[in-house]
Amino acid sequence: MDTRQLKTLIAIDTHGTFAHAADVVRLTPSAVSQQIQALEQELGIQLFDRSARPPKLTPQGLQVLEMAKDILRREEDTKAALRGDQISGTLMLGSVRSSALNLLPQAIVQMRQQYPALKTSLRVSLSATLIADVAAGRLDAAVVAEHVGFPQALRWSPFLREPLWH
Repeated sequence: MDTRQLKTLIAIDTHGTFAHAADVVRLTPSAVSQQIQALEQELGIQLFDRSARPPKLTPQGLQVLEMAKDILRREEDTKAALRGDQISGTLMLGSVRSSALNLLPQAIVQMRQQYPALKTSLRVSLSATLIADVAAGRLDAAVVAEHVGFPQALRWSPFLREPLWH
């Protein structure tokens, strides 16, 4: 599968016809048709219902279209990240309730200002649950209240020490 084929598929969907897509991707209509046929052969499915005019995406074609958009978005994000131009995506973050209410809001605002393409998803739970979720890959990081029971594969470091008062 070639990203040029995926870009052509998206152009056909966006512009409605193979001919209009050809102008956008700077190919001849024949070359656009050949790219789509090659993609269909490689995937072993029919992307377009050619009995309709203009050809319409089949249900499998719609599925491939969504995957193509995701692949190309990831390709662009990867290139931007490697160039250092952009940090993007979604940071899956967990926190105990006290930190979620006190410490994290300001940190998230600062991250959003510095990395506008980075989204944050915050889940509030108990320390043990958050540690298990980081270990299982359901969270990227977590702010927890205790550091017992960490799997060896995880790294942790204290960032705040609060004395206990009686």
